Amino acid sequence: MEFGRLLLAALLCVGVVACGIDETYTGLGKGALPGDPLNPREPAAACSSDPECTCNCNCTGGPAADVAEDVPLVVVDDLSGRSWRFDTLVLQGPFTGEVLGLLNDYFTKEIEKKGLNVLLDVLVDDRETGELTLRIGAGEVAGDAYRFLDDGSEVGCTLLGDSFSTVKPAFLVFPNAALKPPELPIRELKLDGTVAVDGSTLSQGKLIGALTVDEASGITVLGLPLDQFLEQSDIPPDLDLDEDGTKDAWEFRFDWTAAAITVKEP
Repeated sequence: MEFGRLLLAALLCVGVVACGIDETYTGLGKGALPGDPLNPREPAAACSSDPECTCNCNCTGGPAADVAEDVPLVVVDDLSGRSWRFDTLVLQGPFTGEVLGLLNDYFTKEIEKKGLNVLLDVLVDDRETGELTLRIGAGEVAGDAYRFLDDGSEVGCTLLGDSFSTVKPAFLVFPNAALKPPELPIRELKLDGTVAVDGSTLSQGKLIGALTVDEASGITVLGLPLDQFLEQSDIPPDLDLDEDGTKDAWEFRFDWTAAAITVKEP
């Protein structure tokens, strides 16, 4: 039974990490709940027409104006169309101990043999506003390139200097054959990381997503509701998504890095 739980935990986490999230609910399943609204951004600083530009900005406006001079800037003018694949993935929680080690060993081996492919690409790169829209999803090898297994999901981010962070978490139901029904709903996915100045790699990556108790209770694994499986593994819910004072979701946390690839569209 213990080996079965470890194996199922690995299958469960593969579903969690190989997904992105989209508030328009582009994945499988029905009944997506609304995600958090887009965090408002402060208006871009408006520079004075004074030739000496005495205002506190770099006279171009937008978030880039607030980046310190010693922060590396991405020299690629437009990252749109650039693609990457996760080449490391390290689970930080909620699993611990032996299960955590088993899962991270599994991720390392599967990534090395291209059995686990988490793909990212850039849909929008607007340096004037700092808007960076990423697509994330599970992929597969396609000759000397890769392709998404489905439409993937969009995550709204901002790019400041060489660092990006999520301002619009998203939602996706990701296919997972280990479950009944064979899909895993993931909410509030956030991505953060650092872009190499030439755009070739992504580093210092953080990925966070949530699985709600209600949705886990409607999914079975080996005949056991998924919420019970997690709690019997001594992993109680640790998030209060609706802020009513009751923990109603589990947070999954990963560190990751990614290397440039070519993505083929269907």
